Amino acid sequence: MALRLMMKPPLSSSKGLLFFYLVVLFSCNQSINAQTNQTNSTTVPSEDKRGVIPEEILELPYLDFLKIDKNFFSGPLPAFIGNLSRLGLLSIAQNNFSGPIPKEIGNLKKLYLLSLGNNDLSGTLPPELGNLVELGELYINSCGLSGEIPSSFANLKEMRIVRIGDIYNGSSSSLDFVRNLKNLTDLVLRNVLLTGNFPSYIMELQSLQKLDLSFNNLTGQIPSTLFNMNSLIYLFLGNNSLSGSIPSQKSETLQTIDLSYNFLSGNLPSWVNSRLQLNFVANNFTLNSSNIR
Repeated sequence: MALRLMMKPPLSSSKGLLFFYLVVLFSCNQSINAQTNQTNSTTVPSEDKRGVIPEEILELPYLDFLKIDKNFFSGPLPAFIGNLSRLGLLSIAQNNFSGPIPKEIGNLKKLYLLSLGNNDLSGTLPPELGNLVELGELYINSCGLSGEIPSSFANLKEMRIVRIGDIYNGSSSSLDFVRNLKNLTDLVLRNVLLTGNFPSYIMELQSLQKLDLSFNNLTGQIPSTLFNMNSLIYLFLGNNSLSGSIPSQKSETLQTIDLSYNFLSGNLPSWVNSRLQLNFVANNFTLNSSNIR
């Protein structure tokens, strides 16, 4: 857990903020710039810290880095966190936060990393997250959310890593927002109610290294061009409703492929061999001796 501050004393001595310090800064290593008397960084390992985020945190106007992962913080993620205008990193994963994701997070225009995974949140993904135009990494999985992925995510053109998972209830989601995210290297949308045919514009993501669209309801055939993307290393499409055959050719880069639990059929292509990491179970493939290598 890490909390990096850049602030000029004096700060309020209110009990709420003091309590937050006692919780977050316990056993910390703190470096001080003696010339300016500013706190440059505060780092705390992940431990059994508990409590809520107090409103007095707003008295840290230079706060740009808040990371409190793997603890037992609880209560709602407060709306006032949207007033921390300098915040560049917000990571609260693996805690016990509850309630909806506040739309005010969309006010954090300097945010480059947002991680909310493994909490007890509820509600839907707020469209206001599409205002985070500097965001490069987004991690939201196993949070108890419902509903669709907002179309406003198409505004996140600086995004390199998107990992959203486990949206169980609500209307189906579209992949259309991905069209504009040309810098993606990791696209993980696992169990998020995706439907429809596999979109051809995925192949326009020339930097994509990992694609995981498992546990959705994608239909239709797998485009042959997907297997020939020069950048793609990891491909996970298991537990969908894909049909047809596997492309007969693939790039040398693509080394890990999971197509399990679909409706694929036909002969296995000649490139299948034991040196690759493959999972093709629960389909209708025809196996012959040439596939055993």
